[in-house]
Amino acid sequence: MLFRSDYLFIALFGWGVAGAAIATGIGYSVSAVVGLVYFAVRRNGNLCLVKPVWRPNALAKISGNGASEMVMMLAGSVSTVVMNNVMMGLAGSDGVAAISIIVYVMSILSAVYYGYDYGVSALASHNFGKDDHERLRRYHSINLRVTIIAGACILGASLIASQSLTGFFARPGTDVFDLAVQGFGICSFAFLVMGGSHRSEERRVGKECRS
Repeated sequence: MLFRSDYLFIALFGWGVAGAAIATGIGYSVSAVVGLVYFAVRRNGNLCLVKPVWRPNALAKISGNGASEMVMMLAGSVSTVVMNNVMMGLAGSDGVAAISIIVYVMSILSAVYYGYDYGVSALASHNFGKDDHERLRRYHSINLRVTIIAGACILGASLIASQSLTGFFARPGTDVFDLAVQGFGICSFAFLVMGGSHRSEERRVGKECRS
């Protein structure tokens, strides 16, 4: 929904950065309101909102377990603020709009990694629980090849289709379009190493299996 709202407010209505901000607000608000309404209605046997109970031990365990996700979200937020401030100083609002387009397009293309990662994680977890180290080592080898090949293929496709992909968010011939195409040609090389986090996890499992 967020992508469609961005296209509607930026490309069709021509609202620029203000349109992107409105689209982002609508996208997050709709999911928040729907979730709040759903959980506010009490259902037998289902999750719902109830009167909170103070449980310090449970809160401490939850906070410790979610610390990594908190750091990840904070890092993303801080990086976004810094990136937007830098682009605002270098190219003004057109630069901020261009980098937003690049991030959106790269998020769509990187879905290949996320889909593969989620699928393989179930296999890895199952065989790790069975102590099937031989099969885990085989998965590790296959995953290395798949992520390298996928990165090269996505890089080639993104370079070839950079103008077409950018055209979904900005009109060709505009400053925003030209900045986004140029920047996307540079940022797309990140696809070659985007599977690195997945490969690092596989290496860790591989070391545990050999020990």
